[in-house]
Amino acid sequence: MNAKLYFRLKPYLPLLCLLLGIGILMVTYRPPTVGHLYLAEENFPNEYVPAVAGVGGGFSVSPRIEALWIDGEEARIENGVVSVDNFSVGWHQVKVRVNGREENRGKALYIAPFTQDNFIFAVTSDIHIPRFGKVMREIVENGFRLINEIGPAFSLAAGDLVDYGLDVEWNYYLGLKEIVEAPFYQLPGNHDTYSDPKLKKFIEKLGPTDYSFRFGNVLFVCTTLVQPYGRAWGGLTGNQLEWLDNRLSTPASLKFFVNHLPVAYGRTTIYQNFPIINRGEYNSCAYYGHEELMQLLKRENAVSIFGHWHVFDEPFTYENLLFYHTPSLTPNSTGGLIQWALGGGMMMAGHSFYLFQVENGRIAYAKPVDIYKLRIERVGNERETVVTVKNDHPYPIPLNLKFELGAGRYESTAGEIFYPGGDACWIRYWAPAGESTFEVRIS
Repeated sequence: MNAKLYFRLKPYLPLLCLLLGIGILMVTYRPPTVGHLYLAEENFPNEYVPAVAGVGGGFSVSPRIEALWIDGEEARIENGVVSVDNFSVGWHQVKVRVNGREENRGKALYIAPFTQDNFIFAVTSDIHIPRFGKVMREIVENGFRLINEIGPAFSLAAGDLVDYGLDVEWNYYLGLKEIVEAPFYQLPGNHDTYSDPKLKKFIEKLGPTDYSFRFGNVLFVCTTLVQPYGRAWGGLTGNQLEWLDNRLSTPASLKFFVNHLPVAYGRTTIYQNFPIINRGEYNSCAYYGHEELMQLLKRENAVSIFGHWHVFDEPFTYENLLFYHTPSLTPNSTGGLIQWALGGGMMMAGHSFYLFQVENGRIAYAKPVDIYKLRIERVGNERETVVTVKNDHPYPIPLNLKFELGAGRYESTAGEIFYPGGDACWIRYWAPAGESTFEVRIS
């Protein structure tokens, strides 16, 4: 170092060393993990993690459940599978007997208007309900209404549900999520820990942080990798890895691993400059337990779904594993000048959620849906409805639209009509790019 420069900097060296030390601690220090509530197998289903089944199908339960009642009627259990072939589409009350004790589980079963070998589900992430800002909440409301209109079998929210974990934010979120009629499975993200490092509020309001469920022969394992106080990376401890190993090893034709933090992805935001994020061939926010997690995913050939980085929406493939990044539902997903100035670029993916179709144990469709690029309009009366779909995406979008025109024979000029019984029907319609119109009537 130049001697003159050294003497000019010498008075500031203690401060520079202090800042450097703080930076190293921020990167390397591992604080206590967040609070976890693991869903015990015998506690499934419940109102927080309900069972979901297709028409004429069933759902799996623990061998510890000795008997189960749906709407007061005892259900048939064979080889750990509860049959729902005598029940209609919609929500149902569940009671179980475990270890000789009966428990009311409440609204814990949803029968979706799909067969179990062909269904769609939606994934949203980084909702970020703020304490202030009516416009942001309206955007989330519009997104939830669109998800509900599309009619998936169920939806998942992959973390960062609120901005700072404040009670007022949770109250807004809990009200908005009721818009979605089908089950809405939720996970915490780093923002949810800001004022709630042990996730006590999350657990109180939304139940388990780590759980699994099935739809037919498709397995969904949902877990929490985030650390306390909103850090941008996290990982898995030994206990978490043991739990994950157990759940992922459940036999299934297709397995999904869902959490908030990116496990492996070809792109990143400004965090790519952190050595703990950049792993050469890809970037990852799974800081510790990473190699063990990747080995589990490879062993089970599990498909990963996550959010956190807001701005990406394309899949990433690494060693034959699939990784899907879900962009943010709110405007902070659009990058901007700060993102650009720090090297991230003016990335414009956002205001979106992911829509998946699973058919015969494989992913048949996976595309992001921008809430500003899909509009579904209905005009009609109690006997007839005209539906106009404006799809500004360059690809078709699968819809499962519900109609309640009363009792009668339903007819449609487009899509497959599905009759679940009662006074309603669902139209399975692939909305092409551009504008399309069809009619639904009863006779």
